[in-house]
Amino acid sequence: MVTFFSARTPGSVVLGKLCAAIFACRLEAAVLVTAARADIRITHDEGGLQDVYRQRVNAARASGERVLIDGFCSSSCTLYLTLPRVCATARAELLFHAPFDVRTGLPTPAEAERLLAIYPPGIRSWIIRHGGLSHIPIKLRGAELAQLLPRCR
Repeated sequence: MVTFFSARTPGSVVLGKLCAAIFACRLEAAVLVTAARADIRITHDEGGLQDVYRQRVNAARASGERVLIDGFCSSSCTLYLTLPRVCATARAELLFHAPFDVRTGLPTPAEAERLLAIYPPGIRSWIIRHGGLSHIPIKLRGAELAQLLPRCR
């Protein structure tokens, strides 16, 4: 959210005087106040336990933070794709595979289906066209990725 305060309105006269005193601004100058909201920038993330990433993604969703994928994002890291404010740079690479049971090391087909269902439709379709979520990793990058995720600005 962006709010402008004009130094000419009664509620912002103090801001105008403070601005003039500290920064030698003119009294008519507008003071821009923005809500502090940090971006999450992913440059190299090899993933990890889904429960940990679900907590991270839920925290980002609650805060409204934007996620910029600016490099390698693998495995559980791709859960960030379920957020409404996610974008990718030209350097972004996404690696998908089926979740594994931590005790046996084997893929879990039921969990793979649940995971596939939460991805955005375009990503889900791309994964299905490339063999689905299995023990064989598939990589999404470049022009194909640019068609499915907005470019970061």
